[in-house]
Amino acid sequence: MAFIKFEDVGAKLTNSISLTKSQSFGFAGGFVRKYNISEFNFVSLLYDNGDGNNRVGFQFTKERMGKSSFKIIFGYNRQTASIVVRSFFRSFEIDNKKYEGKYEPTEINDENYGIIYFIDLKEKK
Repeated sequence: MAFIKFEDVGAKLTNSISLTKSQSFGFAGGFVRKYNISEFNFVSLLYDNGDGNNRVGFQFTKERMGKSSFKIIFGYNRQTASIVVRSFFRSFEIDNKKYEGKYEPTEINDENYGIIYFIDLKEKK
């Protein structure tokens, strides 16, 4: 027999990105695992508010991409991750409290940025 020990007790294994009250984005364990986010050190944010969108894109990189890159803060064993992005919300005048919650990301291969993951911010009801 080849038993595998279960060690993900308490892990958040959903494939989600959360927007928090503290002006941060959190990357759940399922998202980190599925897209190998632990291999990266930085993330650049992209914003699209055209055509009524309120879309935030995430471009993960191993190296800093200028001063617009945010350092990824990893949790225990690099299983979860987060970034604090107060300047992003201020720059685009986004009231993060209106959009707090979990979002399922979409992966695309953008012609300008390569592989990015994006979420569409929706106002809480």
